[in-house]
Amino acid sequence: MHLSASPLLTCTVDVLDGASGLNYAYDYRDFGAIMVPTKRRVYPSDAQKHKVPEPLLGVIDINDIEFKGA
Repeated sequence: MHLSASPLLTCTVDVLDGASGLNYAYDYRDFGAIMVPTKRRVYPSDAQKHKVPEPLLGVIDINDIEFKGA
């Protein structure tokens, strides 16, 4: 998945032949003083960059994160 620098957080999903989508990150949790979104959903977008509810293009759910020093 490639993310743009735009505040809208648009993306291209490579495994879906470059489908355009909107990446929603939410349910932020504190992992060792670092806030991390634990859920991501990627929805298709129309020509005006509005969310299309189906089909869901991508799902990431994070249950635990451990940061280690170098």
